[in-house]
Amino acid sequence: KNSNIKKVSVHLPYLQLNPASPLEEYRQFSSKSIIKVIKAFDGYNIDSFVIHLTSEFEDSIILFPIPEYNKKALINIALSQIKKSLDDIFENTAIPPERLALENLEAFPFDLLYNIIKDYKISICFDMGHWGLNGFMPEEFFERFDPEKIREIHIQGMTEERQGLRTFIRREHQSLDKGILNAGYFFNYLLNINFKGSLIIENRSKAELIESLEFLKRNYFL
Repeated sequence: KNSNIKKVSVHLPYLQLNPASPLEEYRQFSSKSIIKVIKAFDGYNIDSFVIHLTSEFEDSIILFPIPEYNKKALINIALSQIKKSLDDIFENTAIPPERLALENLEAFPFDLLYNIIKDYKISICFDMGHWGLNGFMPEEFFERFDPEKIREIHIQGMTEERQGLRTFIRREHQSLDKGILNAGYFFNYLLNINFKGSLIIENRSKAELIESLEFLKRNYFL
């Protein structure tokens, strides 16, 4: 409640939860758990609540060795369950839709969620590492989806390691000066389009966080 704090972001719980679950009791439990956390911040000026609306199960659907029509059926079930969970959230909390920011994950195509974002008038949390795992550069997300809907960006570096003749392993959440995402170019891109949202550094250690801050200072972004 400190008036000196300009913006605060809350990442809603996602481990062991799934608002898209085809199991209705599990979906209801997941949405209730998320609602409980949102309500815990009543009275606080939270700029955005970041949410995962799919889980590893939905990510795995794309890779299942099953016919495409079966994949489509599972995806449609997931999208239907997501809408139920969003209805639950908005019926049981006072959160303004634009303050709920849906994060893009690794495998479930974000294109399939974009209509839900528009229908419910919620925002986007863009994770440049998750996007990069699919082989895309960060600025391509802004070219594909409406930049005005992006409320928050999770920033990080990404390394690529060769294992064997044709296999490459990408690792996200690295310090900003590492790897293949070209963070400096992306930040200049954000300045050029006058991006107004928040940037959250996502590193896995204090040492990497320090490296990221030094990168930002060295390149005059701080």
